[in-house]
Amino acid sequence: MIKYALIGNQNSGKTTLFNALTGSHAQVGNWPGVTVEKREGVYSYKSNHINGEENVQATIVDLPGIYSLSPYSPEEIISRNFLIDEHPDVCINIVDATNLERNLYLTTQVLEIDVPVVVAVNMIDAAYKKGIEVNTEKLQEILGVPVIAISALRGTNLDDLMILAYQASKKQRLGKSLIANDVSIKELYDESESLLKKENHEIGSLAYHSVKLLEGDDEEVKNHYDIAMKIKEMREEIPLDVFDGDFQGKVADARFRFITSHINDFVTRRVDGKEVTTFEYELSLIHI
Repeated sequence: MIKYALIGNQNSGKTTLFNALTGSHAQVGNWPGVTVEKREGVYSYKSNHINGEENVQATIVDLPGIYSLSPYSPEEIISRNFLIDEHPDVCINIVDATNLERNLYLTTQVLEIDVPVVVAVNMIDAAYKKGIEVNTEKLQEILGVPVIAISALRGTNLDDLMILAYQASKKQRLGKSLIANDVSIKELYDESESLLKKENHEIGSLAYHSVKLLEGDDEEVKNHYDIAMKIKEMREEIPLDVFDGDFQGKVADARFRFITSHINDFVTRRVDGKEVTTFEYELSLIHI
């Protein structure tokens, strides 16, 4: 049976989507060895939705709500290990349409892993009521993966979402870093990627491991010690800046810069029917 992973921030509507897709076909327990709730269920496709194929079902795994894939909490470790080691057929990344800047931070990390990804822009109805319009076609162009607007609560476009997921499951996808060309990390990223290729030509999720190595991620240092030491030496030769040598901070800043540099390409904000800038919109939310 094909397997889909649901991943997203807390309060993104991820569990609402899981319940809508699986209904009574869901089981709740704990992840092995960890007191973190595990939800798993089954979604059954309607045959006429997928080229006449019959009795197609997908296992849906609801990963813990997280804000990043840095493995510091049990929830982050579970999600990271599941995507890297369990190789789900598709990762459905749920993002909150009313708070895309924050939610897409996780998206930039998920896209670095070798797994087919579909981005579900949830709460699209709530966003519209708040004067926020999302151009999913433009966002799809920027991210390089299928994007669809949904409302998990109202059941809007859920069948179409699952069709996209099924189609994506039929294609292999190599991870891609959206920040690899950021001037603050490009040199280190290129070196990290090059060294990993030399060490292992067939390493999976190359983009993800390359970024984690230049961050100095503990797991990556343990698994690729010699490369990590070379990257560490290069980091120490770089003049200190506002991050004072904190490359996790540098990477996080690069992710947010990527998002903010593109946000106005796919998000339109309106106040009283008039298109406004992000600053003007945020100012309108302040009640004096």
